[in-house]
Amino acid sequence: MKLLQASLYGTALMAGLLMTGCASQPDGVTAQAADPNKKICRAEQNTESRIPQRMCKTRAEWEAYDARERESGDDYRQANQQRNRSPFDPGKQ
Repeated sequence: MKLLQASLYGTALMAGLLMTGCASQPDGVTAQAADPNKKICRAEQNTESRIPQRMCKTRAEWEAYDARERESGDDYRQANQQRNRSPFDPGKQ
């Protein structure tokens, strides 16, 4: 019984240490993450091929790219919602 208790306490202690280690970050990490000129490479899926292509851009370029992708996806969803609406839809009066 004491062995089981010791094992449970040890597991709880290790879990607590792991969680506190993940929650705190060194100051250099946050300053480094905000650098807009840092080069980042991603594997992007092309519609013409099943093989992803590696694309490298700066953080600022990726943010602009992601914003354009989100906007085009939103435009597509809005167009489909308007096109697929039933003439008997109570929301359309």
